[in-house]
Formats: sequence, structure tokens, C-alpha cells
Amino acid sequence: MGKIKNETEYFKCAMHRLRDAEKLMELTNSSSGAQKAIRLYRRRAIYIAGYGVECMLKAYMIHTYNCKTLSEAADRIRQNGISVGQIDKGSAGHNMIHLYNISLLDNYLANEHREDMEICKTGNQHGGMNIQFLTKKKLNVLL
Repeated sequence: MGKIKNETEYFKCAMHRLRDAEKLMELTNSSSGAQKAIRLYRRRAIYIAGYGVECMLKAYMIHTYNCKTLSEAADRIRQNGISVGQIDKGSAGHNMIHLYNISLLDNYLANEHREDMEICKTGNQHGGMNIQFLTKKKLNVLL
């Protein structure tokens, strides 16, 4: 896939990656293969799901700020005095916790969703990948 440019492309990419991750996880549940292969599939599923969440957060920011591109959304966020970094072309754009924080999504989530996001953020900060709630249960909250 080429460089993603707008909200629709980020959203489509997110949905594709999340479906891919689910398929990989299904393989680990039904596979009788070697434990090493199963662990590899699981790690890849986590990575792909993380990329899906990243794309969803970027689509959310573009949508929220009524922009056409992530660069434009980043500029609008900066105008609000929030340190964004290079989310449109740098490593900051791959840090889910940073993306979540600058999206201000937390301001709009009901308490139950906020608690779930705290679980997700805590898991990520300590090396775990607790993104299940975003991939299935509450993905619709974002857009």
C-alpha cells in the first residue's frame, strides 16, 4: 500500500489490519503446529493489530479536526498548544500512547471506555499489548 493520505484511507487500512490480526489469531487457536510458529503468529497479530489501532487514531484526528490530511490535523492540533511531534512523518506517528493523548479522545469517552483505555495504555507502557477492546468490543467508539 502506498502512503496513506486521508481519513478514509486510514480507516480502511485500520479495518484491514484488524481483520488480518484476527485471522492470524484464529490460526494460533486452531493450529496444531510447533509452539515456536504459534508464538510467531501471535506476535505478528499483535503488531498488525497495533498498526490498525494507529491508523484508526489517525483517522479519528483527521475526522475530529475536519481536515483532509494528517499533516493538516497535526497543524490544527499544534495551534491548540499541544506538542504533536512529527506524527505525519516521524516516529511519533507510530507511538499509540502519544497518538491517543494528542487526539484528546479521552475527553469524549464515557467513563467505562476511559477505564478500558487506561488498561490499554498501561499494558503498552509495560511491554504488553492489551488492545483487545479496540479490536473488537469498542472500536465503534472511535468514529
